[in-house]
Amino acid sequence: MEELLSRLARRKPVEEPKATFTPQQVFMKYEEYSRVHAFRQGDMVVWKPGLKNRQRPAEGECGIVLEQLAQPLLTSTKKETEVTSPLFREPLDLAVGMLDSDGDLIVFYFDSHRFMPASNATILSPEGLHLRELLDKLLDPLAKELKPGHLVKWKFGLKNKKMPFKDNYAVVLEVLPEPVFDFQKSAGTPYFHEPLDLKLGMVDSDGDFMIYHYDKRRFERYIDADDEDYEPPSKQ
Repeated sequence: MEELLSRLARRKPVEEPKATFTPQQVFMKYEEYSRVHAFRQGDMVVWKPGLKNRQRPAEGECGIVLEQLAQPLLTSTKKETEVTSPLFREPLDLAVGMLDSDGDLIVFYFDSHRFMPASNATILSPEGLHLRELLDKLLDPLAKELKPGHLVKWKFGLKNKKMPFKDNYAVVLEVLPEPVFDFQKSAGTPYFHEPLDLKLGMVDSDGDFMIYHYDKRRFERYIDADDEDYEPPSKQ
């Protein structure tokens, strides 16, 4: 034991970084985090200064609120359930939509304490107007009902998965009465808590018939030109 203590005493102590923020600055961050906004569907939001803890939205990027939950969600993936992670038991109560690299709407969940309303300039920017257009399309109350046997395709700007490929079609196998969720997805992905209520069949690149689950709000019906109810697909 004495030899061990002697060896430990000879080790060079690890130098920790010096404090870069004063106690007052730390307390100001706490006050800013504690200030919660009551967001509504359709509100544009940005990170509060100094409270960004994820890659998206990027600096200067806005998002649009889909929902603020009364009860926050907690993730169950290994990384986010480790007590050493800053995401451990993070209360995720704000669903925010933003644009992916293809200009499609994707959705992530965040801690609402970290967000504030966007400026009017951001709301009226091309990005802000495009987000609002896509949210309206996702939540369209007049969207045609989907039934088994219907051919469908992605709504313009709402594709969030690789398949079916762009401009390819799928067939409805089942519309679920209640959505199912993949609880293994990380909150860092746009598939976390995604409501999967549509079962689709499609043909893959090998010509095989594959079946996947989706959010039905992202799809629209395609009626064949020989059908009396034919409506040509959107060319947007």
